Amino acid sequence: MSALEGIRVLDLGTFIAGPYCATILGEFGAEVIKVEPPREGDSLRRLGTNTECGDTLVWLSESRNKKCVTLDLRTERGQELLRSLAAKCDVIVENFRPGTLEKWGLGFEALRKVNPPLRAERDRNALVRALREGLIEAVATDHAPHPAAEKSLAYDDAAPGMIGLETALATCITIGGMGGEWLATLVERMTVGPHRILGPGSGIPEPRLRIGESATCTLFDPNAEWTVGEAPLQSRSRNTPLLGAKLRGTVLLTLAGGRVIHQDPARVPVTSERVTNA
Repeated sequence: MSALEGIRVLDLGTFIAGPYCATILGEFGAEVIKVEPPREGDSLRRLGTNTECGDTLVWLSESRNKKCVTLDLRTERGQELLRSLAAKCDVIVENFRPGTLEKWGLGFEALRKVNPPLRAERDRNALVRALREGLIEAVATDHAPHPAAEKSLAYDDAAPGMIGLETALATCITIGGMGGEWLATLVERMTVGPHRILGPGSGIPEPRLRIGESATCTLFDPNAEWTVGEAPLQSRSRNTPLLGAKLRGTVLLTLAGGRVIHQDPARVPVTSERVTNA
């Protein structure tokens, strides 16, 4: 197995430096997708000595182990296609003049939002409106904590999905715009909403707190900030694009059937015995 087998690289490099870097990554086993401009193709195709196949020796050397596609990054369609490609890649190599990709809406901040594929800002805003207006009645997460070995395979063989349980609440508050006056609505959508849709036959207990019953609930601080991955995650894996993101909404205590499952001992110094006897 090669050192970079299973890694997919998107090569946007021009002339020497960027393409050479991507070529080296390909030498170590990475899958490299080379993006060329339409019509004339990459400039290295015309640099140096021509060969009988029509391309130069320089191009044949620099493009080895690469799969080539053409995209016009100056057009909206080309930019859309590049975002789709970026969503399926692990590494992007480029050496444009600083600010060029940003001008086309293809800079790092823009591209990292689509890995895994997320929609445009207008779609995110539409989801927030639907959540606030009640068109979306429930929020849940398809938590998929795949071990690193399952996620580091070739793209087609890797297990799909990412972790979401630990970040769901904070993501809705920070990115979903459901903090402040909308916090009560968010809590309802994440608790009563799913139970109402799935029904009592699902086996999920009704979300409620009653005196004398063992509690299943979460205590959180909606304003406390935390950085994803700064402290060890409780999930079985770390497969999330939110690693390093600063979010608002920190879980302080989680109870399941009266048992302490998770707690922030500095802010909520309780034990299962104390909770049970409360």
